[in-house]
Amino acid sequence: MARQFDGVDDRVAVTDPARWDFGLNPFTVMVWSRTNGDIASKPIVMKDNFAGNSAGFYLYYQSERNAAYWNGTVVTSITAANERWNHIAIIRTDTGTTGTRAYYNGSAAVQFQENRNLTNPLNVTFASAADGTFSAVRLAHVTGWNRALSSDEIISCMRRPASVHKEALIGYWPLYGGSPEADWSGNRYDGTLTGTTVPEDNPGVNEPWMVPVPMGMQAL
Repeated sequence: MARQFDGVDDRVAVTDPARWDFGLNPFTVMVWSRTNGDIASKPIVMKDNFAGNSAGFYLYYQSERNAAYWNGTVVTSITAANERWNHIAIIRTDTGTTGTRAYYNGSAAVQFQENRNLTNPLNVTFASAADGTFSAVRLAHVTGWNRALSSDEIISCMRRPASVHKEALIGYWPLYGGSPEADWSGNRYDGTLTGTTVPEDNPGVNEPWMVPVPMGMQAL
């Protein structure tokens, strides 16, 4: 399963979840994403406005072949192939110059610094930003932890989303197409749907994940 967003008014918004105010602490956020065509300067997962001036998590598409993370000063590009599923993960271990890592399809792509105090009163949004910028994109298995995952754990979660450190999960949205969009982490951060987002029963022959929901997890 996945969810397709039209780039006009489709989004999922989670109302200011407190555990997504990371402060200066470690975190991990990952998502499966697929684009089709030109998607320059469009949001993927954010807790910020698109101007990027609210000290929040900021993952977006810089172009149809590059995802990117904005740390308030510098854009860090992450290769992402167009018209296929890509797994993107952002992991902050510390606030040092190489304390944050971006992974692309399980491989470490780049290291950079994210030393901001990531705290604001905004919503977490998928395929949109707080100021109403929208993306035409497919998303699945948006997941967050309040700890830094290892390389092996990232690879494990590519095939079995949200399967490690369940005690540290701060949100897991398979994006199955429910209304509201259920948070399967147990934190009850259910998302509000806007627009006419389309759930996909068959995202494609190259659907990358083997087990959509780990055994023992349930929407609460």
